Amino acid sequence: MISGSIRRFLRIFSAEKHYSFLNIVGLSLGMACSILLALYLEHELTFDRHNTAHQNIYRVNHQIDATNNVTLQAQTSHFLGPLLIRDYPQIESYVSFRPESPNATLLKYQNQSYYVDDLFIADNSVFDIFTHEIVYGEPSQALLRPNTIAINRSLAERLFSGENPVGRTVTTGVVDYQVTLVFGDLPDNSHFKYSALIANAGNFAPSADALANRRGNLWNLNGYTYVRMNPATQVDGSEVFVDFYTRMMADVTRPGYTAQFFLEPLADIHLSSVALQDFPRGNTYYLYALSVVAVLVLISACFNYINLATARAFGRSKEIAIRKILGADRKILITQFIAESMLYAFIALFVAVMLVKLVLAGSADINLFGRDFDPGFWRDPWALVALLVLGLAVGAMAGI
Repeated sequence: MISGSIRRFLRIFSAEKHYSFLNIVGLSLGMACSILLALYLEHELTFDRHNTAHQNIYRVNHQIDATNNVTLQAQTSHFLGPLLIRDYPQIESYVSFRPESPNATLLKYQNQSYYVDDLFIADNSVFDIFTHEIVYGEPSQALLRPNTIAINRSLAERLFSGENPVGRTVTTGVVDYQVTLVFGDLPDNSHFKYSALIANAGNFAPSADALANRRGNLWNLNGYTYVRMNPATQVDGSEVFVDFYTRMMADVTRPGYTAQFFLEPLADIHLSSVALQDFPRGNTYYLYALSVVAVLVLISACFNYINLATARAFGRSKEIAIRKILGADRKILITQFIAESMLYAFIALFVAVMLVKLVLAGSADINLFGRDFDPGFWRDPWALVALLVLGLAVGAMAGI
């Protein structure tokens, strides 16, 4: 029966080229637009989920109440982490990030130089808490010594022409740093990106005991603090931070100021955070609107197919009558027409995927969508399943 439906479809396709062309073009354009919108939605909804421990990673936000003027800040003091990890076993690990400079930093190697505007001072635990692709070097030792630096693949290619740079020295003209690690460029759907990390060691990182005598610095919001909580701990943080504020900050508070700390889940930051001094964020309502648009575009493509099929039905009434005379019952005819619709849908789906690949490849240099989409998205098993479901759904919806 399937082979018969395919032969019949091929005869119709060759006999009615204009009709077939219009059907495939309409469905493929609708599907291509919906696939592009779906890629954007998937990109926005999976921010930071490439980190294998993202469910246990939280950013510490600092809320300041200054004479009834309440502000929630994404930034905290870089003194916070060492004191937290010392006193609270609920926190397994922490990492703090501070900008190395408010302006772009020039890194040089021999005759090569490059301005880096996302250079941060960080703890070596960054490679334990967050997931990185390691290209060269040993992450457990990367940022333990003063004046060491870890750089991403793109920066390594610019400065070292793709060679292994571990052990070589880059300079800012003031300070020399030894390269100890090369990590893969962070995924585009990471809320926090960096090209290079300088070791938070030596003068950059005084001990927790020394910090206890410099508690006034806890009010200086100069970086970002992330913690990985013990999975067995019920995560709230209020108990920890109320105790911390009472012990470490209450007696050195600024006049008229009080503070609170909040844990914000890593995967929620991009779409849900309301903190100030944060990185660019997404918009949930924008995603709702795009979801509606994607569905409407697909429905419009199906209605276009239905209209063309309805107009063409008058020309096929004679064929249907003859097939009934020859013994075809209602169920057979319905099945054959839906099978025909499915074939149109899957041909259109193939064309749509090719169109999306061409658009993504063509927009790679100009970044048309403002996002880094993978032109080989269809190779992902889940994406392939989604595309097959799309083809079946459109074929059924248009054919019924």
